[in-house]
Amino acid sequence: MADALTIFLKLLSFLFMLIVLCGMVIHNLAFADQRARLMMSMEGLSKFGDRIKESRRTIVETEELGASALQDLHSQRQSPWQHGVEDTIGKSKKVLTAMSRRMSRNKWIIGTIIAVLALLLS
Repeated sequence: MADALTIFLKLLSFLFMLIVLCGMVIHNLAFADQRARLMMSMEGLSKFGDRIKESRRTIVETEELGASALQDLHSQRQSPWQHGVEDTIGKSKKVLTAMSRRMSRNKWIIGTIIAVLALLLS
């Protein structure tokens, strides 16, 4: 009877250690899964940050082109052959105004995205 009790206690102790070990394995697997998801999220954020940087470069280039176009239009307006240019200048002004609105909208969108990312990361 004592041998059966000893064997039973050893078996119970073994099962307890096995349960603890399984719990540790499950915890480590969950931790590894969370870490993998975090790494994927960080990679996605990095790519998104690169896209934002590229968008900013595009905005700066567009602003420079717009300023250059405005300077060209101003110099052409002061030239002696101004008689038929007024219509063209009006059309160009509309195009540049539309470009300016798009640039402003894009700046707001990028600012909003940055704010959302800042809120998500904090």
